[in-house]
Amino acid sequence: MIASSTVPIQVTPDAGARIGETTGPAIPVARAARCGFPCLVLLLILGCTSKPPENSGANTVSFDQVQAQKDCRARAKELATAVVERNHARVADLTLPTVVERLGGRAQFIRKLEEMDESMKRDGFRMTKCTVGKLTQMTASGGAIYAIVPERVELTGPGGAIERKSAYLIGVSLNNGTNWSFVDGSSFHGNRNVVKQVLPGFPDQLNLPADEPTTTD
Repeated sequence: MIASSTVPIQVTPDAGARIGETTGPAIPVARAARCGFPCLVLLLILGCTSKPPENSGANTVSFDQVQAQKDCRARAKELATAVVERNHARVADLTLPTVVERLGGRAQFIRKLEEMDESMKRDGFRMTKCTVGKLTQMTASGGAIYAIVPERVELTGPGGAIERKSAYLIGVSLNNGTNWSFVDGSSFHGNRNVVKQVLPGFPDQLNLPADEPTTTD
């Protein structure tokens, strides 16, 4: 069994509710025991407290998509490297800024990452590889740009067992594609209603990749 870590979050039953209005019932985030990738799951857990800029939903951003895709993928690669190398400070840099604030600030955010990392190590698990694929989906919605960033993640466990799984990040840029921050998209398991609770401006034209089974060696 993969090391587990569960953090309760709250979401409102209204998919259009603003992030931070957490009056609904607590929903447990998927355990690492199920997905095998707790560091990426943490990004989703914390992302559920973020609040993107309010907007009307109109596509008001003009941007160079080719350059934006390059920049997004480059930042996603930095995040993947930071997770594998346990560079918690860099992970904090590449997480939505409002997430870091709502968790108590940068130092508290980093401590949470360290706690999860120590839990994995105690149970004999380590993320050893995270490969970022080519972006195929990116669009603007109401002042922000959103992208789907595919990944392939590898985790080792006791006895040398290796688990591999396809995953993806949702990237968000608030300055025409120059800078990017991320939440873990694969932990939504294709539930667009929950995505909308976390990212109200998430555009309908972006498809959520289907879950794929984990492979074990």
